[in-house]
Amino acid sequence: MGDSNDCDKERTSTAGISHHLVVRFSDSLTGADTIGRHQEVIQKKKAVWLAKQGQPLGHAKIRILNDQIEAGVPTFVFLVSRQFARYEWHRGTLLRVAGDVPPHERCLIPRYYVNCPGLKSARLWLKMSCLTPAPDAELNSLHVASSGSDIYTALHASIAGMFFVLSGADQGRQRQLKHRRLEDAVLDAFSEEW
Repeated sequence: MGDSNDCDKERTSTAGISHHLVVRFSDSLTGADTIGRHQEVIQKKKAVWLAKQGQPLGHAKIRILNDQIEAGVPTFVFLVSRQFARYEWHRGTLLRVAGDVPPHERCLIPRYYVNCPGLKSARLWLKMSCLTPAPDAELNSLHVASSGSDIYTALHASIAGMFFVLSGADQGRQRQLKHRRLEDAVLDAFSEEW
């Protein structure tokens, strides 16, 4: 689970827009307590690798996340699981995003992965720490980078297993400015014809 003081420090974020991942998971696919088993490794080793099955993340997005992490910007993976009629959310602090786990860090992979061939052959790995319940206020600020849809709308409308998302106090303002610039460009083009 990590030291609570460290996790509290990680809850503060920088101003502006930051990139994160939202990943769906289901304990029924692996037969394991995904959150609990990853938290155990974090508690013992201070970090854990999480495998993401299915479609991997593109190289450009991996680079964006890793550059953001290296720059000291708090970067998160939000793990979401459907529990009856609601979603259960957890947030892990991303330390690295990679296509494979370095051999010297394989001790940071939960043991139950041995019995899950799909997890062992995953092409996207997320190294994280401080896996805790996600704050509602943060979830409300998440928007899918490609569409601008809020994450709740995207989860209901899509079967995708992963979303590359944006968050930040300035995000709504940035979308308004982008939309306004588009409107201005259309009006400028229209008025030039007159």
